[in-house]
Amino acid sequence: MLYKIDLGMQCLIGIISLLATMFMPLYFLIGLFCIGVWQLASALLYTLTVRHYSLFSKCIRKYWMAVAGNFIGWGLLMLLPDKYNIQLIGFWVLIGMATYIAVKYALLVYELIKYSSLKSELDTVVKENHF
Repeated sequence: MLYKIDLGMQCLIGIISLLATMFMPLYFLIGLFCIGVWQLASALLYTLTVRHYSLFSKCIRKYWMAVAGNFIGWGLLMLLPDKYNIQLIGFWVLIGMATYIAVKYALLVYELIKYSSLKSELDTVVKENHF
């Protein structure tokens, strides 16, 4: 149930930020930041609790590496000189990377929902048939 609430909140924040972008493009960045904070908290919880699903623990590990890469990119971007608009180009590349990470993580949560519901159905069948 928590997985569904998590995915629902991510979708809600994403939809609100996309709709708000029509009024002011800055709202997309604010929405992306909110989704990022939500997903960091969610991934921290999943990292601590989803260890028994080996496939998902590998995916969450990849998520953490992508987030670390994005944070390192933001740190390096602050150190670069603003010559030839390189900071502006780097900014949009990192925004695109953050958006990609957010979408991939939402899809990971969706797959986790499908897997956990399938697992609970199989557990029910096994209990009823006494395998």
